[in-house]
Amino acid sequence: MTCLEPGPYALGIESPAYRTPVATLPRGDRSEWDYVEAGAYGVSLPLAGGSNGVWYMGRDTALGARIGVAATVDYTTWTRLVTSTVPGKENVVVAPSSRCDGGGFIGGFGITQLPGGTLAALVSAQASRPGSRADFFGWCLHTSTDGVHWTISPASPVYRLGRGGAPDDYITEVRGLLALAGGYLVLAQVVNRHDRPVRRVGLYFSPDLVTWDLVNVLRRPQTADSQDHGAAFVGVPGYAEPLLVWEGLDSRTTAIALYISRLVVNDSGVSADLFPQAALLPSPNGLWDSGQLFAWTQQLLAVDGKWRMVYGGGEGTYKTARIPEGAGYVDWIAGQLGFATSADGNPVTIMTKPFRWGGRTPYLPLGVAVETSAGADATLAVWCQRDTTVLRQAVGPGAGVLAVDSATVTRLETCVA
Repeated sequence: MTCLEPGPYALGIESPAYRTPVATLPRGDRSEWDYVEAGAYGVSLPLAGGSNGVWYMGRDTALGARIGVAATVDYTTWTRLVTSTVPGKENVVVAPSSRCDGGGFIGGFGITQLPGGTLAALVSAQASRPGSRADFFGWCLHTSTDGVHWTISPASPVYRLGRGGAPDDYITEVRGLLALAGGYLVLAQVVNRHDRPVRRVGLYFSPDLVTWDLVNVLRRPQTADSQDHGAAFVGVPGYAEPLLVWEGLDSRTTAIALYISRLVVNDSGVSADLFPQAALLPSPNGLWDSGQLFAWTQQLLAVDGKWRMVYGGGEGTYKTARIPEGAGYVDWIAGQLGFATSADGNPVTIMTKPFRWGGRTPYLPLGVAVETSAGADATLAVWCQRDTTVLRQAVGPGAGVLAVDSATVTRLETCVA
């Protein structure tokens, strides 16, 4: 665990232990439906038998977008499931039709499992010949009992663009769908007509998958040089609270990095609390994910004592040649991810659970209580931006206390003031 944010401080995330040098879900051959793009957006859900069902968006040379299905155990190898006899489209499960999307194109989507095992999907789509702006980016509702054969709901489209002046009156593109007690949540990339091309992340709620309301636009207002690009839901085994994988776009370079965030619900509404340091940055130039990174809705996998996350990636830039390469994965050492919680900022309790953190305070506590899980080590580091001083202490398996003397606290408080 590393404390990287100077005043107010917070606990952060260690660098990834491993990331794939090439896309493990690569683009298809030139004659296949996912030749231009494969896996920029996707959903991964655990299946019976230890495998994972994967649905991902792809595009062909005509830029026709579809959703395909595959299976994988650990994201190292993927099996494209055969669902069709159409050459080059054997694993396509959702394609533009004459219903809801009017034969246009498919954008982002989300899939979740309903009580009883049925799957539901919300697919953003646009009519091929929109009659009005309201025909852009309608949400089409699909259901499936096996994840392969999908039926579009007659209620589709279940949501259209917001009214003039609304945050989503120009674009609303689904990026994540989650079932929870009492209803359903959607994360969508939204754009207001007067603010375009600035993107934001909208949070929607529905009691029944048919009637949707925009609850809030998450995070602060954005500018063209610092934009929120999108977000997806991520589940951590043994942790009930849904977290988010957040896409941060630097529109000056068009690079997209991934951040970890949580949803904060209080009397003033719902907001997103992002850790300020990126969890994953684009790779160096020349690699498959050197340009943009894209978030998938998923349940993290536990592989060899590490947490594994799948993500989409591409090289190049939006301004030149954006080349989505496919999807791969990254591993974090589970024992090096943590969170801090405190009612008043003194003391702060630290536990080694992935992607979780709590209250922040401009004051450093006199004592820092550290609790580690069985067999795991923890390290606390406080970085002083002014003089680059680092206060670091390691704690072995079990529970321990980091004692910080008053002189050190005074120096560090001066540092971060």
